Amino acid sequence: MPEADFRVLYVDEATFYRQPTVAHAWWLTGKESPVAPLSHRSNTKTRIAGALDVKDGSVYHQISARCGVVELTRFWKSLEKRYPGSEKIYLVMDNWPVHFHERIWNKLNQSGAYAEGQETSRDRIEVVPLPTYSPWLNPIEKVWRYLKQKVIHMHHMADDIHGLRYKISSILDEFESGSQKILRYTGLCIK
Repeated sequence: MPEADFRVLYVDEATFYRQPTVAHAWWLTGKESPVAPLSHRSNTKTRIAGALDVKDGSVYHQISARCGVVELTRFWKSLEKRYPGSEKIYLVMDNWPVHFHERIWNKLNQSGAYAEGQETSRDRIEVVPLPTYSPWLNPIEKVWRYLKQKVIHMHHMADDIHGLRYKISSILDEFESGSQKILRYTGLCIK
């Protein structure tokens, strides 16, 4: 199959919370140690659905409060629009039951985007399941680790959840048009 006829995307979801996570941190001797200030507000949850393109290292994401059938349908549809034409899209992901929910496929195919005789989402998108409980096989897990190192651990934005979400989104947006840095970081490219 020619290189332009298909795309391989590693897909996963991650959850981040309002309260900062603690991590090992360094500081200069004699200076006050770093702190991760907590908020008095509830520990609001943020869900991110993300896809890492093996070909160019682009990371596409969607942030929302939940990550269920409706949100995944919207995300997969946006992935399909991101790669127009006849390219087959392989979504490599874990065995979370929602990924294989029939309502997702029904909603994708009922969206009205396909005229009679045209291929459907089921024809263009193929899910490649990873073994259960094997996050080391999904390189986008390393993107989540990068995000935790850059933003989530020890952040000072517990009282500004919208600012935190914006910061998370802006870091992921840096990789939307492709990144050799992310390909190297995830182990998909050794150059």
